[in-house]
Amino acid sequence: MHSIRHRNRFTSARELLCVLAAAALGIECAGTTPTPSASAPGPSPASYDVVIAGARVVDGTGNSWFYGDVAVRGDRIARVAPAGALANEPATTRIDGRGMVVAPGFIDVQSHSWDDLLYADGRVVSKVTQGVTTEILGEATTPAPINDAMIALYDFGPADSIPARLYRGFTGPRGFGRWLDAMGRHPNAVNVGSFLGAATVRAYAKGEAEGPATAAELDTMRRVVRARTRLGGPVHLGLRHRRADRHHRVDHGEVELTAYDTQYERGAA
Repeated sequence: MHSIRHRNRFTSARELLCVLAAAALGIECAGTTPTPSASAPGPSPASYDVVIAGARVVDGTGNSWFYGDVAVRGDRIARVAPAGALANEPATTRIDGRGMVVAPGFIDVQSHSWDDLLYADGRVVSKVTQGVTTEILGEATTPAPINDAMIALYDFGPADSIPARLYRGFTGPRGFGRWLDAMGRHPNAVNVGSFLGAATVRAYAKGEAEGPATAAELDTMRRVVRARTRLGGPVHLGLRHRRADRHHRVDHGEVELTAYDTQYERGAA
């Protein structure tokens, strides 16, 4: 998996009161204590940015949940304490967490939010309001790398449209990295990572043509895979789908890419 691109932070806790509070705020745990009994009081800070009081805390470690208060300073969890312990602590925003759950953000491992995370509404409200803070793209397909054969397959709209201009910038075997960089520059509310879709590798070499890949087409696929592995991370082979139609069947030559990718990761290629 490629290094996950960092998200921008939500600034208004009240906007996200209806969701899993810590996840929706886009905050990260920085050495917080997993249970209230082990949470040391520590020195009283001048103030917290946010205090979530009386919520049901699920810390993601497998420990049982507990009622607690969570204090946030900047983009970090500053303190986790038993419910009521932070009642008198000064805070810019105080959230009544009763009836809510505070938990680490969820990871959507099969996301397809291409447009939102590249140029549209990077808040991805439908995900954030369910507690998702990381999206992993690349299940089967990715919009990069791209070439003329693939551009013909996609409906990007008019040539001067925003998506058409953006996606044409991801041409060539190294277009995958440029796509990730472009998402990293977009103001997104979540972390983003991606596999390289197996169907993308095939379409880059063959377009919509049916049948086994030729030796030359396999060489093209290898170049795309090698460019991807140099970024650090695997290709999503998609072999588990076992689709029955001829157009999407993966032949033995393409399965060879699995061994190729593995050898490259081990420094043998």
